[in-house]
Amino acid sequence: MAKKQRNGFNRSQKEWEESIATHIGKFIDKLTLKDVTEAALMGGLAYLSYEEFGLKGALIGPIALKLALAPAGLGIPVSQTAGLLGLASLGLAMQQPPDIVEPTGPEGQTCPEGYKLSHNLLYGWHCVKLGPPF
Repeated sequence: MAKKQRNGFNRSQKEWEESIATHIGKFIDKLTLKDVTEAALMGGLAYLSYEEFGLKGALIGPIALKLALAPAGLGIPVSQTAGLLGLASLGLAMQQPPDIVEPTGPEGQTCPEGYKLSHNLLYGWHCVKLGPPF
């Protein structure tokens, strides 16, 4: 049987559209509820930890969640323990009382240098000192 010759990057617009639509369709067909739920959890965790700690927190949060959900190898739950400790440290760091400064400006939305504007139910709008998460 002769091998089908591939077009590579020399395709028409219609061929590209059909190829992309086929790939997206296969991707969606293979998605499960667990995959969608896990992606939503990781996205939410990355957003929350980024808001609190910046890029470092956005990377630590999803990695810790993935480790916490990993299956145990050889009966020793080392990865789960590391993941739970990472999630716990993020949670504890978020619960520490922040170094709060009242926002200033005409609408109360301006923070001094070295602070960022934040909001939560306990403190309302406030300025939190920037710094490393740990």
